[in-house]
Amino acid sequence: MASEAGVAAMSVKALLIFVVAAFVVSLLFVLLGMLLSYRRAKRTKVLTFECGQKPFEWRTLQFPIQYFPYLIIYV
Repeated sequence: MASEAGVAAMSVKALLIFVVAAFVVSLLFVLLGMLLSYRRAKRTKVLTFECGQKPFEWRTLQFPIQYFPYLIIYV
């Protein structure tokens, strides 16, 4: 009985160590990505792609989504 409790406690400790290590590594990768990425977006990167034509200037206009459920159904 006592050995079963010891094994269970060790497995819980191992799981806890794994979860903490996964959290630390993922946080490290996110912070490293933020540190190494560019700070400012260039104008050409934020423009919409219009298949070789000049992009429209009203790209920030909200698009009505009243037909969105039909799109989800048929696509």
